Amino acid sequence: MTTTLLARGSNYATLEDLLCETLAEWKETIKPSKTKRLMIGRAGREVERPCVDSAKLLGAWLQDDAGYATEDLKRLEGARAIWRSLYRQLPRYGLTPAMKGRVVQAAVIRSLLYSTESRVVSAATMKKWQCFLNTVARGLTGRRLREMEGHMTMQDVLREAHLDTISTYIEVGQLNYLGHVARLPEKRLERALLFGWLPPEAKLPASKQPPSTRRYFWSLLKSAMEVSQITNWEHRWVQMASEEGGAIWKSIVNAWRRHKRHLETKLTWVEKHSAAATAARRAAAAQRAFDELGAQPAADGKYACPHCSDPPVLFPKIETLAKHIAP
Repeated sequence: MTTTLLARGSNYATLEDLLCETLAEWKETIKPSKTKRLMIGRAGREVERPCVDSAKLLGAWLQDDAGYATEDLKRLEGARAIWRSLYRQLPRYGLTPAMKGRVVQAAVIRSLLYSTESRVVSAATMKKWQCFLNTVARGLTGRRLREMEGHMTMQDVLREAHLDTISTYIEVGQLNYLGHVARLPEKRLERALLFGWLPPEAKLPASKQPPSTRRYFWSLLKSAMEVSQITNWEHRWVQMASEEGGAIWKSIVNAWRRHKRHLETKLTWVEKHSAAATAARRAAAAQRAFDELGAQPAADGKYACPHCSDPPVLFPKIETLAKHIAP
C-alpha cells in the first residue's frame, strides 16, 4: 500500500505519527523495512527521519527535487531490457519489417515513453533515447554503422525499420493527451489541472529559461494549428477537440505527424545528396569564396584564383584556394 502525506517540513513528523495511528486503527501495519520516506522539495536539507532521494509510485519514479532524471534513467533501462529479450525472440516468428516495427512500438517504445505525454522531456534525455532507438533500428534491419557510411543515414534506417524519431512519438502522444483531457467532463481533476497549466490568457514571451509545462504545451499547440492552417484557435481548441467525437482533433494530430515525417525526410541520404541539394551547396560555397577571397567559380565546381590569370589556376576546394592566396 502507498500512502501520500502532504505536510510542511516543520511538522511532518507529527503528522506522520498521526497517520500511523490512524492506519493502526484500520488494522493496517506499516513495516519500516518496506517503507520509503520521500520529502518533496527537501533539496538536501537535514531531517529527523531518514528520507530517500527517489521512490516509485504507480509505475513512475518521484524525486525530492521534483525532477525526472531518475524516471528517465529507469525508463531507458527498462526499455533496453525489453529490447534485449525481444531481439532474441523476433527471428523465430518470421515477421515482415513493418510488423517488426509495430511490435517494437507496442513493446519497447511505449515502455520507454510512459508518462511523457503529460510533461516536458529535456533535450539531453531526448538525445539519449534517440541514440537507443537508433540502436534498435539497426538491430531490426541488420545494418552496421561501417556499412552505412557513404550511402545511408540513420533516417534511412529508421524508415526501413518503419519507425519514427523519438521527438515525433513524444509530440504526437502529447497532442493526443491534450485532446483526450479536453474531452473530459469539466469536473474531472485531470481537466482542472490541464487548465491550471494552460490558462486561456497565456502568452509566450521570449525567454532563455527551459520551457515550463504550460509554455511547452502552448508552443506545441500553436505549431500543430499552424500546420493545419487553423487561425484564432486559442479559445476554440477545446471545442475542436470534442467535435465529431474527436475525429477533427485526430485529423489535426495526423497532419502534424505527416509534417514531422516530411521534415525528417530531408535527413535521408537521397535528399541530403540530391542534385538540387548539391547545386545549392555549390552555389553557397561559390558565393562564400567570392565574398571572402574574390574567387570566381570555374567549370566542374572549381574555383579560379583571382590573382593568377595567365594561365588561370583552379582549385577544387575553397580551403586549398585560401592557402594558395595566404602569404
